[in-house]
Amino acid sequence: PHSVQTSLIHVANQAVRYAKDSRRLLVRYEDLVGEAGGGTSEAQLQTLQKIANFIEVATSNEKLQEIAL
Repeated sequence: PHSVQTSLIHVANQAVRYAKDSRRLLVRYEDLVGEAGGGTSEAQLQTLQKIANFIEVATSNEKLQEIAL
């Protein structure tokens, strides 16, 4: 049986591997939902732009503003 400490180490190591994998994009929930979820509008727009870039979808600032609402 794994101890809680061993499980946390496993989860942390897995998170590090995910973060280094260019096939994945990690974003914070708060940054994705903006002010409604405890983040900021600025971080929300930056995160939406990161997602659009990651999935190779061209978008305008106006469209990002519309999505953020």
